[in-house]
Amino acid sequence: MCKTPSSQNLHMAQLQVQLGRCTMGGMNLARIRKARGLSQGDLADMIGRDTATISRAEKMDQTAKLETYKLCAKALGITLADLFCESLEPVERELVRAYRESDPEKRELLAGLIDLAKARAQASSLEADPARLATENE
Repeated sequence: MCKTPSSQNLHMAQLQVQLGRCTMGGMNLARIRKARGLSQGDLADMIGRDTATISRAEKMDQTAKLETYKLCAKALGITLADLFCESLEPVERELVRAYRESDPEKRELLAGLIDLAKARAQASSLEADPARLATENE
């Protein structure tokens, strides 16, 4: 789980450094806002800011402030972690955990399994779409 810094005056560049891998804030903010049927203007009104502020936050502009993300999260009824961390299904979390806890040799095996799964998925999609199979063979 991501730990977010407490200072309200942090800008996006500082925030990204402190969050490490958890830097999907803008993408998640836009996705969640759209899923709720809200425009940037709607969200801006909800937090008492202008549309440009929401746009900067969604683009993860370096001038976007942590306070903006806090206000957006509160208005949307979510946590900062929801904004800044990719949500994973339980099986995905288990795969990530297993990979991180593995030694290099086991990581290589896991990567091989992923490559095999991708190849099988691609083969299945080609079999399901004969026109695409013909294009791939040209």
